[in-house]
Amino acid sequence: MTESQAKKLFSDQLVVFRKYFPLKNVTLVIHDRENTPGCSNFRDVAWAYPADNTVNICKRVLSFSSNTITALFRHEISHLCDSKVDSDGKEQRADDIAELVTGEPIRYSG
Repeated sequence: MTESQAKKLFSDQLVVFRKYFPLKNVTLVIHDRENTPGCSNFRDVAWAYPADNTVNICKRVLSFSSNTITALFRHEISHLCDSKVDSDGKEQRADDIAELVTGEPIRYSG
């Protein structure tokens, strides 16, 4: 997937989430790095910063399947919707929010 295709997909997902949450000024940032800052796990490739309404991905995410990229975007956008994002269980809550909004469970297909 190209960066412009990823940005379009991200924008399309925001439209869906905005039907249920007042998300404003949300941006996607694509980083030229291998994994999430402070993490060494090769699977840590996306993160959200609710304080500045950004969803961040590592550039290598663009080589993933479109289904996995969609799942990552939905999961990270869900963190921006979570009023308890700094508490225990936030990863499962993000998946639950994404499923409630889209009607589809989060599945990462590689």
